[in-house]
Amino acid sequence: MSGKDNNKNKGLGKDFWCYRGGEFLSDLGTSAQTLAIAWWVLEMTGSAASMATVLVPTMIAQIIFSPLLAPLGDRFARKKIMLWANAGKIVTVSTMAWLFFNEAMTIPALIALAISGCFFGCLFTAGSEAIVSNLVKADQLQKANQSIQSLNAITMLLGGAFGATMVATIGIKGAVLVNLVSFFASVIGISLISQNTKPKREDNNGLTIANWSRDIYLGFRALIKVRVVLVLVIAASLINMALLPVIIMVPYLVKETLGLSPYYVGIIEAAIAIGALIGSVTLSLVTKRIANHRALLLGIVVIVAMMIIPAVMQSYWLLVAGFTLSMVGSLWVNILIQTQMTVAIPDHFRSRILSSMGILSALAAPFGVTVSGILTDSYGAWPVLLGCVSLAALTIPLFAIIPNMANFFNKPEDEVGGWVLDTYPGAFDSSNEQATPNETSPKPVQQAG
Repeated sequence: MSGKDNNKNKGLGKDFWCYRGGEFLSDLGTSAQTLAIAWWVLEMTGSAASMATVLVPTMIAQIIFSPLLAPLGDRFARKKIMLWANAGKIVTVSTMAWLFFNEAMTIPALIALAISGCFFGCLFTAGSEAIVSNLVKADQLQKANQSIQSLNAITMLLGGAFGATMVATIGIKGAVLVNLVSFFASVIGISLISQNTKPKREDNNGLTIANWSRDIYLGFRALIKVRVVLVLVIAASLINMALLPVIIMVPYLVKETLGLSPYYVGIIEAAIAIGALIGSVTLSLVTKRIANHRALLLGIVVIVAMMIIPAVMQSYWLLVAGFTLSMVGSLWVNILIQTQMTVAIPDHFRSRILSSMGILSALAAPFGVTVSGILTDSYGAWPVLLGCVSLAALTIPLFAIIPNMANFFNKPEDEVGGWVLDTYPGAFDSSNEQATPNETSPKPVQQAG
């Protein structure tokens, strides 16, 4: 067996599992609170449009905050950024809990707190988006991403059931309080990381407004120059605009259209989690039989196709099955993209590019959520769901014509960085920063001094 194969069979290490263990507990609390808040908004308003009123400002805030905060993850220790972000989350959720326990929560207050939480969430993402590349080696990244997606699936599975149980028994206050406590688990896990998580870059100038603006500009310039990534982001933005409202309208469909209890939202969330878990463990089997770029295209087709039948038949249980199978395809797509992007992008650009990709992919989502909320109030959830899925189907051909897609996704992790620099010269160049091919893939992690 080669040394490379031996490396792939090694464990992911203490730092990775401390980080992900803390995030697992934190995400569990967050998933419970998410359901509780959605249920509270519906109890207060009974309107899908009102749910959009709460969600859209947060989406817009994310579009603004994410590119502004992403440069921090390419300058400072990512561990410290995440710890400061968690401190802000704790203050925000503490305020939310206080308002709920004193019966003082209002829709405007919830929107303000959601925007505050979004700010600290974007700050956390600036550190977390690329930290895995500091914790594991390049040839372990797909294994690490599959482990992360498996844990996320378990979180959804437990979080859906946990959140539904709390809403049905102890109510919204308990869900918010549990989420508050769960953030401390994240703080402990991140604090136990011993590796050096500061990005490697030649430009060590202090962070001034001029340097910050320059970092933002260079990140977006690199994204635009690497055309395979740019077109992929545009296609993802369109399909997200169509499919994100499908997930968001689930509480409305269950409560207002079908008249069911919160447990039925939990069943759908559990189905999504099971699909994600299946997707994370089956990707290796798929990529052994077909090329990576074909696996990605297959995943896109599965995502859309599995939602069409329940939308046409208007069946709750077919919707449960559809979400399960759709998430299998979604996980194939997410893992392939996350892994290849991480090894292809230089470390000192990684947070900015990955963050920019995420935010541009969601750029059209506020429009989709707003329009679908208004249409749902007028025409009902099932017809709007069918319209959203049909619109998503129209975007599939875009993924098939992405330039250089086969080369990008099929290159080994130790070659794709050099291929990107050769194919898109100047994408990562600046007056002070010059990326070389051997800087594009994560190097073995170093102990912090």
